[in-house]
Amino acid sequence: MPRHVFTRQELYERVWNEPMRTIASSIGVSDVGLAKACRAAGIPVPPRGWWAKRHHGKPLPPRPPLPPRPEGAQVRIAPPAPKPALSRAVIEAAAEAIEGPEIRIAQNLRTPHAIVDDWIYRDAERRRDYRRRGWSVSGFEDLTTPLARRRLRITSTLLKALEARGFELAEDREWLVVRQGKDAVLFRIYVRSKVIHRPANLDELRWQPERKTVRETVLSDELTLKIRDWVSVPSEYRELKTPLEAQLAQIVANLAAAVADQRVRREQRELEHQRRLEAEAIRKKQEAYREAEIALRHRLERQADRYAKAQAVRACVAAADASPAAQHHDYAAWREWALAQADAIDPLSDGSIPFSRLPPIEQWNWRGW
Repeated sequence: MPRHVFTRQELYERVWNEPMRTIASSIGVSDVGLAKACRAAGIPVPPRGWWAKRHHGKPLPPRPPLPPRPEGAQVRIAPPAPKPALSRAVIEAAAEAIEGPEIRIAQNLRTPHAIVDDWIYRDAERRRDYRRRGWSVSGFEDLTTPLARRRLRITSTLLKALEARGFELAEDREWLVVRQGKDAVLFRIYVRSKVIHRPANLDELRWQPERKTVRETVLSDELTLKIRDWVSVPSEYRELKTPLEAQLAQIVANLAAAVADQRVRREQRELEHQRRLEAEAIRKKQEAYREAEIALRHRLERQADRYAKAQAVRACVAAADASPAAQHHDYAAWREWALAQADAIDPLSDGSIPFSRLPPIEQWNWRGW
């Protein structure tokens, strides 16, 4: 990945002579990333609206000087890493899902999917139970509103389409689980929230008379589908220009691709885990081989010491043969005993030396030597 290196003075001069967006596009980064790099390097940048004022000839505030930094300080800016390409398995799963049975949007909830039908039943039972106990149900989502019924229809259609393509479906709290074998992704369809500013009511004005408007978060009329897991396909689908009904075929294909992507990732993790196990097994085998080799070397050293001692005893006897001590009346018995002791010490005489070694290892295999 190419990196762009500037001195602080060069980047300072450039951001005050060209708009940040122009500079960012020329080096392959976003203007936000360029601004972050400038802040990290202590380089002041033009404030918001500065270029518009300059374009219209309006007076501009003075340009702040470049703060001092250590000599030779450089700014390195790298474009973001490219997104990983989709694997063949992911592409094939998406193509297979697109070629599956036709997706038809349900116009009503007479025959919903079993999961959606269970939602409606549990909601009705809970409301009935709360009313019987005299409790309030104001905090419950009203499943009878047009937007709620639309969300249920879309969810039911989506679940039926996934089931027709061989996927297993389940629930995990507020998330729906799409599973195939060991691999699964979670998604949900919800009503998006938005922030509004409304006029303050009388109670709010009583506490804060100077506050004329109140910032409040309310539900919008826009549905959003969100995939919870990190996948290589788009994870959020909004109704900015196209309703979710028109995106269902693409959503089904991407959910199938997401499950395939999870399978590819799992297989990669399992392969990497197996490689780590094999590397650890080889490391242990190599360590055991080294320990066995050291043990053989120590044994050889001990046997060499015994042989040297035996030879020293024999040399002593030979020297005694040539000395006047050989005339002693007990010398013959002593000589026989001394040579017997030398033979007992000598590993070559008693056959205790093993003429063996470890086999040389040309290629290590984790399964054995």
